[in-house]
Amino acid sequence: NDPYGELLSGTWGDQPYTLRAFIPLLQAINHATEHRAHVMTALTQLGLTPPDLSAWRYDSETSGSA
Repeated sequence: NDPYGELLSGTWGDQPYTLRAFIPLLQAINHATEHRAHVMTALTQLGLTPPDLSAWRYDSETSGSA
């Protein structure tokens, strides 16, 4: 038993792969962080102050407990 969860297997193009099931989610989070950093850099280069896009800020503004 793998302590990190189930394995996914398939093919990408013509290449077989096997990876742990949580890896696609982890990669999606990492990829989104990279895009967010690019947007923040572009806004800063335009002389704008980037907004706080943290999960903490989102929760405080949407939960009614700000």
